[in-house]
Amino acid sequence: MQRRIPPPTSAQVKRAKAKMQDAMNRSTKEYELEISGHAVVLLSRTFASLRSYQTPVILDISDFEVPRWDPVTLFLDKYNHFHGEPELCFKSTMEPCLQAIFNTKMQFTELELTVDALSIDPDERGYDTANMRSEDLELLSSLKSVSLDFNNTFNDAGTHSTKHILSYAHSLEDLTYRQGCDDLDRDDWLTPEQQPQLLTNRQFERADIVLGSVNSDGLKSLWLEYTPISYHVLAQLLGKHADTLTSIRVAHTCIRDGTWAELFSLVQKSCRFVTNLDTINLSQARPDMRDGDYRPLLLPDEWTLGSSDGRTGVNEVLAKLVLAPSLEVLDITDRRARAQNIDVDISELAP
Repeated sequence: MQRRIPPPTSAQVKRAKAKMQDAMNRSTKEYELEISGHAVVLLSRTFASLRSYQTPVILDISDFEVPRWDPVTLFLDKYNHFHGEPELCFKSTMEPCLQAIFNTKMQFTELELTVDALSIDPDERGYDTANMRSEDLELLSSLKSVSLDFNNTFNDAGTHSTKHILSYAHSLEDLTYRQGCDDLDRDDWLTPEQQPQLLTNRQFERADIVLGSVNSDGLKSLWLEYTPISYHVLAQLLGKHADTLTSIRVAHTCIRDGTWAELFSLVQKSCRFVTNLDTINLSQARPDMRDGDYRPLLLPDEWTLGSSDGRTGVNEVLAKLVLAPSLEVLDITDRRARAQNIDVDISELAP
């Protein structure tokens, strides 16, 4: 017997109408702010009031709410009354924010950009700094810490604009970059069936463009996660800051056109002041001739060495990492594993 749903009470109808009206009002106000330029005015007033602060100020632009007392936090959601849920609007948040910074000459010490959600309006997948004046962008030279967490959401304009920002961050000391290739997270990676999807050339290019633009006078900390990157870009970044780097974390990361043994040999020879080194789930990219993309081949567990502290500990870890297997060895191991797995599957089908 089908359950009969009772009709809503007058009080429930009244609350529902009020909620819908609130949603409509919020959507309308946000739209008016966006098209009128009042968002820039409002942000400019806020930033102007912060200039009197005697302590460093963090600007956190994020798509989720984490209660923190220290940063200025701008959420990326714009309420859509048709669907009854927020929509991510990175472009409509980031561009007015930058303009307000330029208007007020506000200098932030930290910038955090986080776009974790996969669902985002295609028109909002980036921001554009191409027409912004260089004298305005110089205000970003005050940044000492930048954290970028993008989940593969950026379009070409957003990628090049982020490159633009980092090229002006001359005082940058701490850089965190997460591209969001979650398939590179393989704590339970056991069989060929559990391998991640192929990585595209575009995914490598995004990281190459952004990280290749770092123009700091003295980077101290580099935190790289869930990122495919070309060997020469990462080697150049580490080599350029060899005399200032003290902390390196590379986790769930895949390099192409080079080996981890070569990279850590460079660290061993050049980065003399590193006292904290963390390596987890490293892989090397094998070109996939059939698809034109890359297949990540994971280094065996013995090269997931976790965190090491102190110069002695770092030297011990580096002595192991410089012996990491080549792409050819990883390729042979991978093909053997696949062949053995096929044999097992066939034997299971036999009568």
